[in-house]
Parts: sequence; structure tokens; C-alpha cells
Amino acid sequence: MSSDPDDVLERSDELKLLSTAHLMRGGATKRQIQRGVQEGALIRIRRGIFAPRTAWESARPEDRHAALVRATLAIASRDDRPVSHLSAAALHGLPIVGRVPAEVHLWDGTAGGGSSAPGLRTHRGGTRPDTVEIDGLVVTSLARTVVDVASTEPFVTAVCVLDAALRRSSDEAGDESEDESAPNDEAVLNGSLLAGELARAGIRRGQAAAMRAIEFADPRSGSAGESLSRAGMYQLGFEVPELQVRFERRGRAPAEVDYFWRSKGIIGEFDGVQKYVREEFLRGRDPADVVVEEKLREDELRNAPGVRGFVRWDWTVARSPRRLAAVLGAAGVPRV
Repeated sequence: MSSDPDDVLERSDELKLLSTAHLMRGGATKRQIQRGVQEGALIRIRRGIFAPRTAWESARPEDRHAALVRATLAIASRDDRPVSHLSAAALHGLPIVGRVPAEVHLWDGTAGGGSSAPGLRTHRGGTRPDTVEIDGLVVTSLARTVVDVASTEPFVTAVCVLDAALRRSSDEAGDESEDESAPNDEAVLNGSLLAGELARAGIRRGQAAAMRAIEFADPRSGSAGESLSRAGMYQLGFEVPELQVRFERRGRAPAEVDYFWRSKGIIGEFDGVQKYVREEFLRGRDPADVVVEEKLREDELRNAPGVRGFVRWDWTVARSPRRLAAVLGAAGVPRV
């Protein structure tokens, strides 16, 4: 690991962090930096490390936590213990839905059980994990990371991380299969591989909960909001729907829906804000045009053969079991 804090801070392409030294090299004085914090233009992440407020507040929870990890370890840059659990998930770019850690999680084989120091939370957590390097930091492997999360976090949080990891692994394997020159050294994650990783890790506490989440996880889930909603349905006792069911449309490309309860002919759609604000979803289109397209798409799907109902919801509903139960119940979604 680099001993230069600025080197650790600047390796990521996500949320950029600035040290006091970096800001002063740019012409700022210590008094100006202090004033920036007092007036709210800068957020102090750790002692001597800052982020612009606008960038910090618009960042996703996992990106903010990844920034906290980099800031914390930039100060303690000689700490070579691997980043683990939700902190590793954030560095792997996996979504954190629910409680975002205020401390950095590390795996420590010498610890006599879970222990902590200011800003750090250490875990003994079974056998020594395989590791990778991300942004100049030593991090538990993707498989070990999701197994650790599944054994220590609530079911909903674990499912969101597992779905995303499985989806990414599947997508990357598909990309590599189309490129004969691409390396294919890592096995594609699946339930069997993760069950084996869980056994190999020797994790005792949380093993049953981890297996329940692993067995439930599905790479077809298209986003964290979809995963959160599906885990909520399961916990509330609703029938778990089919995912990414394709409907043909006359003269147009087929439409895939997030959920389909075939027994009742009900389509369900999670409506994340990303499709209306992020460029990768807009693809140069005006947000108003996207809204119109979504309405036309919904009208077509409502009239598709075998469809007798349509229900959609957003993050506000997905985060609230009470609201999600009310919305699904009113739409006639069957219970188990």
C-alpha cells in the first residue's frame, strides 16, 4: 500500500477527496479551508481530508462509504489488513441498502474476535480470505466479501449485495465470452460457488442466515431497488414473482418487466430515479421524453395478452415494508 495519503485518495474514479496538502498546493490557505468547512462548501471526512459538499451529497451511499474507507486508510496508510464486509462491498462498487457503516471494516487474523479502534472495526471472521487490490487498497475478494456481508448483515442488505455481485459476474463473463483475447481466470459467481466459499471461510455465526440469502439471490435483478423490493416481498409473505419477463410489442422491440406474477397476470415495476436523471439511462434524451416513453410503454404492457394488472412503486415505498405491503395488496399481488 502506498505511504503517500494523496496517492491513496486520488486512485479512485468515483468521489474525489482532497487533503489539506492538496488544497494548499492549489493556493488555498488553512484559514480558507477552515472557512470552507464552516460555511458548508467542504465536508470534513477525516482529519485533514475533505470532499466538496455538492459532490458528497449527490454521491450514492456506497460511494460515500468507499470515500470514508480511502480517507481513513490514507491516514493509517501502513495498515495492510484487508478491507472487509460492507467496506469491501463499497470498494467493489456493490450497493449498500440500509445501514451505512460509520467505521471502516477490516479483517484481522490476529484479533481475538471482533474488536474496534477509533474509525475502525475489525473482524476475525474465519479463515484468511483471498484478496484483491482496489484503488491501491487490499480488499477481500468479491466472493469472500459477499459471504461476509451475508453472514453479518440483515437479509435485505445481504440480498442487494448478492444480487449485484452475481449480476456483475454474469455480465463480465458474457463480455469475456465474446472476446477471445479477454482473460477468464475467475470463476463466475453462482449459488454453489458462494456456498463453497461460505464453508471454506469457516464462519460460524450467521451461517444459516447467509445460506438463506445466497439461495434467494438472483442475478436477474436489475438494480438495488429491485432487489430491495423483492426481498421485502419475501419477508412480507407475498409470492416471489418471475423476474425480467419479456413481452412482445407490435412493431417495436420486446419489453422486459421487473416482476410478473403469472398466476394473477400482474406486472410490477420498480421506478428508480436513475432513469430520469443519469446520463447512462437518458442516453442524450430529455427527462420529459423519458417520462412520456415510460407512459406509452406501460399502456402497451397493460394491453398485452395475459396481463390483468400493473403496479409500480419507487424508493419511498420500497424502503417501507408497511407501504410496500399496502401497494402490493391493493394491486392484488398474491400471498404465499
